[in-house]
Amino acid sequence: MQRRWSALLCSVLLARRLIDGAPSHRLGALVEYLGLELPDGHRAHRALGDALMTAQLWLRLLTTVRVALGADPDYAVLERLMRVPRAQVTGWLAAQAEKQVSRPWSSVD
Repeated sequence: MQRRWSALLCSVLLARRLIDGAPSHRLGALVEYLGLELPDGHRAHRALGDALMTAQLWLRLLTTVRVALGADPDYAVLERLMRVPRAQVTGWLAAQAEKQVSRPWSSVD
C-alpha cells in the first residue's frame, strides 16, 4: 500500500518568518514573548496545555497574516509563506496583498 502524504502547515516555520525578535521559536518562548497566557488549571508540557498554547499561537500567526494581506489567508498562502526566505517575507506579503486587491481570484505566486 502506498502512503499518501498530505500537505501540512508548521507553526514553527511560520513563526520564524512572522515573529522577529523572539529569543527562541519554541512554543513556550513564543507564548511568553507574545504575552499569551495559558488558561488557569493548565500546565505547559501537558497535552491539553500545549494544545491550548498552540491554538493561541496559531490565532496570532493568522491574525498577523490577515493584517498584512488585508484579507483572510487561505491554505495555499500559508503553505507558500512557510517556504519564503525570511528576508523576503515582508515583500512577499505586500505582493500578495496587492494581488488580493487587483485580482482576488488569482492563485498564489
